[in-house]
Amino acid sequence: MSEMISRQLTKEVTASTTTIFLLIGLNAYGFPCYLYNSGDNTITYAYQEADENVEASYANISGATGTLDSDDVLLTKVTSTKPYVRLRASAAGGSELEIGIVQFYLNLSNILPIINI
Repeated sequence: MSEMISRQLTKEVTASTTTIFLLIGLNAYGFPCYLYNSGDNTITYAYQEADENVEASYANISGATGTLDSDDVLLTKVTSTKPYVRLRASAAGGSELEIGIVQFYLNLSNILPIINI
């Protein structure tokens, strides 16, 4: 049995680079993620991946970094073979980021929890 699970959250983005969310577990299908900068300042973001949840282990996912100006919307399909995927972001002067994640599963026992939100 397959299932699609959608999650939405809103996070304040500060001038210091911080983890917006962290996914744990493998998902060969990847996940589409919508980012909407509903604040006033430009957000710099990077999706990162790692084999273990240790700061020095994380590396940017190729093609999954950039900036979002105020009122920009971005849809990215994030794929990784690593068990840890996170979104990191910062915004000089602060901003607000609205996030929508859709995950597809063939087996519901493999659902990835979103933590650190």
